[in-house]
Amino acid sequence: MIAENNPILAEASETLYTYNADEMARQRSQARAEYLAHERAVNNRLAKLSEENAVLVSEKHAMATENQAMAAEIERLRAQLAALEAHDVSK
Repeated sequence: MIAENNPILAEASETLYTYNADEMARQRSQARAEYLAHERAVNNRLAKLSEENAVLVSEKHAMATENQAMAAEIERLRAQLAALEAHDVSK
């Protein structure tokens, strides 16, 4: 290799190797930091969506209960109407 015979080229080669190694380490570190930040953001969003889902499920159950109560009231009123109509017919 040419750098083996020339001390200036050998030093330059070593400097470039060290710089590149440092740069690769910085890139790996930055990539890891970006990955961890992304994971935190995804996990925070997932937690928020889970909480929102729990609220929506609770509201759904409350509405279903209210719907059943309203259906029962409608049936009671229909029965009452049928009784009034039967009473009017018998007059």
